Amino acid sequence: MRRVSEACRRLAARLGPRNCSASILGSRGFVNESAAVSMAGNRSVLRLAGRDLYTFLQGLLTNDMLQIESGKQDFMYSAMLNPQGRFMYDMFLLSERREEEPTILMDVESQTVPELTRSLIKYRLRAAVDISNVSNEYEVKVLFGNAATEPSAMWHVDPRLPMLGFRTIVPREDTSAGDPASAQQYVDWRIEHGVAEGCIEIPCGSALPLEYNLDGLSGISFTKGCYVGQELTARTKYTGVVRKRLLPVKLADGHALKSGDPIYETGKSKRSIGQIRLVGGAKKALAHLRLSAAFPKGGKPAALHVQDNESAVLTPLRPTWWDPTWGREEE
Repeated sequence: MRRVSEACRRLAARLGPRNCSASILGSRGFVNESAAVSMAGNRSVLRLAGRDLYTFLQGLLTNDMLQIESGKQDFMYSAMLNPQGRFMYDMFLLSERREEEPTILMDVESQTVPELTRSLIKYRLRAAVDISNVSNEYEVKVLFGNAATEPSAMWHVDPRLPMLGFRTIVPREDTSAGDPASAQQYVDWRIEHGVAEGCIEIPCGSALPLEYNLDGLSGISFTKGCYVGQELTARTKYTGVVRKRLLPVKLADGHALKSGDPIYETGKSKRSIGQIRLVGGAKKALAHLRLSAAFPKGGKPAALHVQDNESAVLTPLRPTWWDPTWGREEE
């Protein structure tokens, strides 16, 4: 389990000593068995190739493309921002290591492909980079769950968090859209760990990347040179205060949630402290919340509720992988 062990060491360096293997394999037991799932129904694949590829992407994406160019990484998570520093798209980048020219396969949300392609072409200018949709040739697959132990070499540890499992881009075996039920299980697995992806979950054009935890998900380099939207992202990072973040919440039995539901502090102001972003199974969801309200001084989860119904009790859950300083910067 060399890939897993390396990922464990990186995670342990961030989180301190603990049973990293159990974390990678889902120690909470939310999914009971491994599941290799085709994400062809909601993920597409673009191929970018050309001699100017790395220079082009280095000035456009939030992560450091020199890590792929140098061979230090083959698989990377990154994002693209607008000039105002707001989230536009996120993606996974897999190097093909072709001798004839630099080539990358880009795993992206299917519904954003037309707009993302137009944006890439707009910024390409005269750079020698070809951009093509190869979703009919390749598909994205994920492997997750408690028994996701030692996959073959084609799999890569999820670059956001090892505990999410494994991910890969492979030649398509068929043209089906995959199994929607299994794909939803994977969404629930991400919710369990407090990780969003794509414009459905991270609002395009308005979300701040740090509020959706991209800094903790290895999606942003703070040591690389300039890229589109860098100024606001760097300023937010170095002021040291992010007042809102995305996190999992659990709803009391007997109630239902829907995306967009406002969230309030029970027994306090009627002013909303955030909203539901994505609803999953097991009465859990992802919510974008003001941290000082979700975890008051001392860190104990606050009593929250949805809309005007104080009986619809929500419990905020602090993911184990979070930086211990998040939400406590102003204490």
